[in-house]
Amino acid sequence: LTDLSLAPILVAAQKCPTLTSLDLGSNKMDAEASSAMGLLLAAPDCPLLELGVSKADVDDAECGALVGRLEANANLTALDLSHNLIGGGEVASLTDPAFSTGARAIARMLEGGHGGGAIRVLNLAWNMIRRGSATALGRSLAGNLHLVDLDLSYNSFGDEGGLAVAGALFSNRTLRRLHLASNALQTRAAFALAAGCRENPRLEYLDLRSN
Repeated sequence: LTDLSLAPILVAAQKCPTLTSLDLGSNKMDAEASSAMGLLLAAPDCPLLELGVSKADVDDAECGALVGRLEANANLTALDLSHNLIGGGEVASLTDPAFSTGARAIARMLEGGHGGGAIRVLNLAWNMIRRGSATALGRSLAGNLHLVDLDLSYNSFGDEGGLAVAGALFSNRTLRRLHLASNALQTRAAFALAAGCRENPRLEYLDLRSN
């Protein structure tokens, strides 16, 4: 499905008070559908608890707009943004200070005071999150009070992003499951994550496959 079909579905969803789970994965979302989704999420009586937007061609701008709408949503507990294009504009963010990647927008949300406070399960696997965006996202976990399961697999966090995540583990007290498979993590990040795990009393599962 494309915008032509997705937008009417999302408009209709605004009138379904019993709709608690919506999966729009493996479709192609663009401006019109993103706008309709934003209106749905920003509605004061939005009933959604789970939202799936995997493999939906979501880029940095669309991700940022979606996260911005979450400022008004205190109900959504699970968000799947895996297999998208988030972080693809990392190079552009280096040359244009006004440009923010979707990952940085998510980081601001997770730090608190920017909405999305109810999200407990967040899937960002198979995106393009790297460099400064990865570091910002990792650091944002330190003060987050809600996330229980975070999937960052198959991005490009590298050692710097891995160190940021590891540092956050020293103070985060809610995260139970952390997925970091295939992120080009190396020795420094591995040692830091080991230290973070030792000091974290809550973490139950850590995935470091294929690094």
